[in-house]
Amino acid sequence: MQALENERVTNYEAATKRLSHNLETAEAELQKTRAKLESANDEIKRILHSKNSDSQLYQRRIDDLSSEISVLRESLASKNSNVEQLSEQLSAVNKKYLEISNRKNSAIAAISSTGDSADDVVTLKQELSQTLEDLELANSNAEQYKEIANAAERELSSLNETYEKFRKSIEESQGARSSELETLQTQLDDANKERESLKQRLGEVDSKNRDLEAKVGELNATISSFEGVKTDYEQQFSKLREEIGSLQAVLNEKQQEFQGKTGEFEKLVSERSDALSSVEDLKSRIQSLEGQLESARAEVSAAEERLQQEKSEILQELHSKESRVAELDVQNRTLINQLESRVNVGEVGEDGDMTSLVTYLHREKDSLAQQLEYSRLEENRLRQAVSLAESETSEAKAEILRLQEENATSAKYTEVLEQMKATGHELELFKQNNKQLRDENSGLKTKLEELEQRVVSAEQGRNPLEQQIAQLKSEVEIRESQHQLVLSQMEYWKKRAEDKPEQTDSGEVEQIQKQLEQSQQSEKQLQERYDKLRAEAQDKLNKSRVARQQLNSEKDALASKLKELEEELKKAQEAEKPAESSEELEEKVKQAVSASSKLKVDYDIKLNKLNAEISRLKGEIASSAPAPAVDEEAIRKKIKEECEAELEAHKKRIRAPVQAKINEVIEQRWKARKEELEKEFASKQGKEGSEDLLKRFEQEKDQLKKDTTAAIRKETEFKENILKKQLASLREKVKNLEAAKRPAEDTPEAEKRVKTG
Repeated sequence: MQALENERVTNYEAATKRLSHNLETAEAELQKTRAKLESANDEIKRILHSKNSDSQLYQRRIDDLSSEISVLRESLASKNSNVEQLSEQLSAVNKKYLEISNRKNSAIAAISSTGDSADDVVTLKQELSQTLEDLELANSNAEQYKEIANAAERELSSLNETYEKFRKSIEESQGARSSELETLQTQLDDANKERESLKQRLGEVDSKNRDLEAKVGELNATISSFEGVKTDYEQQFSKLREEIGSLQAVLNEKQQEFQGKTGEFEKLVSERSDALSSVEDLKSRIQSLEGQLESARAEVSAAEERLQQEKSEILQELHSKESRVAELDVQNRTLINQLESRVNVGEVGEDGDMTSLVTYLHREKDSLAQQLEYSRLEENRLRQAVSLAESETSEAKAEILRLQEENATSAKYTEVLEQMKATGHELELFKQNNKQLRDENSGLKTKLEELEQRVVSAEQGRNPLEQQIAQLKSEVEIRESQHQLVLSQMEYWKKRAEDKPEQTDSGEVEQIQKQLEQSQQSEKQLQERYDKLRAEAQDKLNKSRVARQQLNSEKDALASKLKELEEELKKAQEAEKPAESSEELEEKVKQAVSASSKLKVDYDIKLNKLNAEISRLKGEIASSAPAPAVDEEAIRKKIKEECEAELEAHKKRIRAPVQAKINEVIEQRWKARKEELEKEFASKQGKEGSEDLLKRFEQEKDQLKKDTTAAIRKETEFKENILKKQLASLREKVKNLEAAKRPAEDTPEAEKRVKTG
């Protein structure tokens, strides 16, 4: 007993340490989750800030490019006007050249036709030379204007090409930026919505935190009220321990008795089969005896009828003989009287006639005497035959009565055996129920292990996803830095093109445009990859949530099934539980059971409330996180299932020896009872009634009830010890809940700082 108690204490301490370790790991995981949540919130803020700054920068760039385009359009228009002016000047110079040429020709013709004086020739030569100079100057100016126009056209074409390329790139970048701006706007809207939801959750968490503080105060008050209950139970436990000492001695005696009678169960089974076979033989014998009884009754009735008929015939013959004897006697007397009268009168003849008459009379008398003797002998013979027939009839009636008594006794014995068989069948059903409960418990354990493996696999699948997300974030940062570098280079080349448009290298511009396109394409690919990984992460997160909901539903189903099994086991135990003879002990057991059930109900209610609060707070924390976090629900469920498994193990360790002892006592009593019934049936078959056997059976049944009641008292004591330890565990969990409440209070403050930041 002490070793069992020590083992139970060590197991409970190990379970307590394991639970405390699991709680510490859960708290550490919760702290890590909160740190990850804060870092994720900071990352979201940074991303939103960078997106806002990028959108503002892009908007400024778009405005700058629009202003540059308008300036370029104005410069192009001015250059077009310059080209038009130069064209007009060229056309004017050509007209002037034509006029001068015409004047020259007309002058030469006039000179050749009129033959003016030398002065006119000189003046004409001067005018001609001046005109030629003007013409050369005009030609040179025209060439210069042509070169300027060609250069302006080339510059204009290059500017047009550059403008087209720049316009296309700007349109592409503007389209990409607009789509990115739309996505950022949607993300901003989602972030604002999430912010509002977080604000609402923060208010709910604050209100629930206040409710939790009130509940913790109530729990503290309840725990303080449990102290008085604890003292009362300790007093009851001390009394029950004193009773356990006496019960332990009885239990040791029963244990020794059980060890001495281990092989009697197989013997009982064989004897039971022999008894059943003997019952079958007895039934067949009873049937044959009933047939013989019917035939004997028929023979007796026929013999009685024959005897009655013979008796009537003999009586008639006897009456006829008696009447004849009476007649002969009357005749004899008349003859004797006549003879005497004749002798007296002297009328007698000769002596010969007298002698012959006397001789005749003597012969008649002798024959009549012989006939009378024969009839008397015949009467005695008939009377002996009648008495013999009557004795045979009485013997047949006695045999019939004996067979009837044997039939009644065998029927009672058959009823007793049927009752024993029904009781044995009930015991087999109880054993099968216990075996079924054990199998279902093992199945629940295997399901629990499978669920734990699924949780571990989900955790293992989440870790590489987090690594991919971190790698993707680093790649995004690298691409953003590259993008910033490309944008800075583009700004540099834009400024250079604006400052020195005549020195712009188209090759460098094309190279920069290619680099810009490559960077935009890589950024687009990176964005697509990020969106794809994000969708995969969201999908996995949704699957993990669905799996977690399925696990919760399976847990609830298993818990309900476990509760049903416990209720069935309790019903089975109540069905096996007999009434205790002692009213005082029954009252104590009832009080202990009611108190233990009350403590268990209070413990279950408070544990469910605390687990509901913890799961609600942790679920809100986990749902507010954007990235996959630690599955707190799985950890909490694992802790709760370990507690339930430990409690179920304690229950099994308590119930198993008690149930075994109850089964042993019942089997021993049934063995002893069957042996006694066999002996009584063998020794007193047909001689004694079954009332004495039934009385002994009832006495044995009462003794069996007392023994099982003692075993149930021991089980109640074990339950009380477990409830004490559960009360201590409940206090420890309340302390852990108070310790876990402080980080839960810090989390809303951190969320407030994140939202205000």
